[in-house]
Amino acid sequence: MISNQVLKKQVDRLLRLPYTSRDPEDLRGLAEEYRRVLRGCCRNDEHCACIVDSVIDTPRDRAVAPADIVASSHTIRDPRSNAPAGCEDCRGAGWVQSVRRVTTAVGEYDADYSALCQCPLGAFIREGEREMRQRRRV
Repeated sequence: MISNQVLKKQVDRLLRLPYTSRDPEDLRGLAEEYRRVLRGCCRNDEHCACIVDSVIDTPRDRAVAPADIVASSHTIRDPRSNAPAGCEDCRGAGWVQSVRRVTTAVGEYDADYSALCQCPLGAFIREGEREMRQRRRV
């Protein structure tokens, strides 16, 4: 759960970034979307700060979209997380990559695939994704 004080601070940080509209009506709408997305993606105050830090540190030639925050939340781990270590297959990432041969009506080609590893870290990520989906439904 994110405190309102931290949420306000992080939204204010995002609204001060370059390329953000300065129109008061646009700012209110964007702030509302940032709050909605951060509440849905962040596990706690520290996780929220880490996600916003990542978004701010990423060079952009446009304003930050709510989808950028969501994408960042999938890669930024909660600092208070007690996630297990990964294995040799995933090299500590929790994901394994493979290349598969795909056949379509047009022809065949190699496609890259990613899947959660079967190690304890992969199971931990799988459970975290399940929790996030449940929170979105509520």
